[in-house]
Amino acid sequence: MVFLRQEFPWEDIEIHGKGDFIDRRNDPAGIGAWAKYDQIIDMAADRDVEIIARLSNPPSWTRALTDTIGTNAPPDNFNDFGDFAATVAERYQGDVTYYQSGMSLTAMKNGASRMWIRKPTRNCSATPMAGSRQLIPVPSFWPEH
Repeated sequence: MVFLRQEFPWEDIEIHGKGDFIDRRNDPAGIGAWAKYDQIIDMAADRDVEIIARLSNPPSWTRALTDTIGTNAPPDNFNDFGDFAATVAERYQGDVTYYQSGMSLTAMKNGASRMWIRKPTRNCSATPMAGSRQLIPVPSFWPEH
């Protein structure tokens, strides 16, 4: 099996506000922000490539201070990231097995530089990815089951 770690930048998918998955940055009419990621998933499946989805880069709308404190600063509400991760996992259920949080909120919240998780959902805890070298705490911003 061939693996590919693919970025799924939060700021490029839920761009303008919570639950808003239309990209209007270059076209006022907007295009679906999922389109290019759907294409990547389809192309990987056609080539028997397993995607490791790296969820990163919170959008500026997640912080009261927007990007003035840095473009990779964590969101003010960690539940927003949990909701985003669950939305991605629900969309790609059956297509993506492994997820990695690439955001600084992981380091701040859990004392680790990276967190490997498998199949995040709103109602289950995360499990370590096979072959992971570290034990990963369940993120406290996802509800307990």
